[in-house]
Amino acid sequence: MEIKLIKLITGEDIISEFEYNGDYRESINCYEPYTLAMHPEKGLILMKFSPYAKTDKVTFDSTSVLCILDPQDPLVNHYKELTSKIITPKQGIIV
Repeated sequence: MEIKLIKLITGEDIISEFEYNGDYRESINCYEPYTLAMHPEKGLILMKFSPYAKTDKVTFDSTSVLCILDPQDPLVNHYKELTSKIITPKQGIIV
């Protein structure tokens, strides 16, 4: 699965791993979706799309999606940090 930036018709931006459903791409599954939001002090932040749901999979009807884009590398890296089960050290010298 690829990590994509998904713009919904409601104006929300979501970053997520996703896949199309059906032969005619009538819907998409998003796994561990995060909403992008602007914070007045911290700048761009990522928030879980549905933090109170029992599952990390969200299905959207294709008519709810305005466009699907490739996110910038720093955004992908931050998303991977949030969703990874592996803890990676900060860049620098490892002693």
